[in-house]
Amino acid sequence: MDGRCSARSASISDTRYPSGWPDPGVPGTRHTVTVTIALDVEGAWARLTLERPRVRNAQTPQMWQEWLQALAGLPAQVRIITVHGAGESFSSGLDRSVLAEAAGLRGRPPAEQVAQIERFQHAFRIWHERAGTLTIAIVQGAALGAGCQLASACDLMWVCPDAQLGLPEVGLGLVPDLTGTARLLRRCGPTRALEVVAAGRTLTGTEACDWGIATRLLPTDPAARENAVAAAVTAILSQPAAALASAVDLMRAADQAEGRAQQERERTTQVHLLAAFTAPTWPGSAGEAPTSAPAGVSA
Repeated sequence: MDGRCSARSASISDTRYPSGWPDPGVPGTRHTVTVTIALDVEGAWARLTLERPRVRNAQTPQMWQEWLQALAGLPAQVRIITVHGAGESFSSGLDRSVLAEAAGLRGRPPAEQVAQIERFQHAFRIWHERAGTLTIAIVQGAALGAGCQLASACDLMWVCPDAQLGLPEVGLGLVPDLTGTARLLRRCGPTRALEVVAAGRTLTGTEACDWGIATRLLPTDPAARENAVAAAVTAILSQPAAALASAVDLMRAADQAEGRAQQERERTTQVHLLAAFTAPTWPGSAGEAPTSAPAGVSA
């Protein structure tokens, strides 16, 4: 089995690379940025891993800042970036502290709210704007809310059959606003995208492949999955580097203009909804994701 879907089985604006970090051009070296992400670079392949497994890789603005810095510092020869989640999940969504911060935006002028959301969107837009570099999300377990939008922000999405993908923001009184709506629509069409966004449908990895959101099914076993990813990435990198980079840029150029317009609509719609938004609360300490929390929100 070749793993393709047809087989049906098994402050954000600062993007400078910090001084003193290890040289990412050294092949095979692991670069732990902070406790939130890790970076490995080997030749033309870079692996970025979300490193908050205890809370299912819940995302924060700090994590976004750190991956922006990591991407800005990649050597020019990198042609593929794979994005991974440590542990059992890719990313379960936003850290609930971010929702509390979103509720706090209500008191700011609308223009400031829009500007803040645009800064957050930049951390997701960057995954399909780095020239000549193919980005691939490697998804196991939960990819909900911001996790699903991160996976969708990549050029390609490869998933385990039992992965869970969804955008539950409407159930919280909000909308997806991290560049995910236009990219979802282009992958699976308007009616299926509406099923995910408005009806809150969660898809398995197999369903995501069937719908065109993902393009490959990966083994569930972690070791087998690593081997499958390595084999697929190696095959892609065996092609002429200049042609590969040009093909990536050519295919992206076809839809980026409409994507920017949709991101603006995401911002303005969200600012309207924030006027009535109250951050949900759950029992338990701030450091753990309660089992009763809505899908797509973690601690």
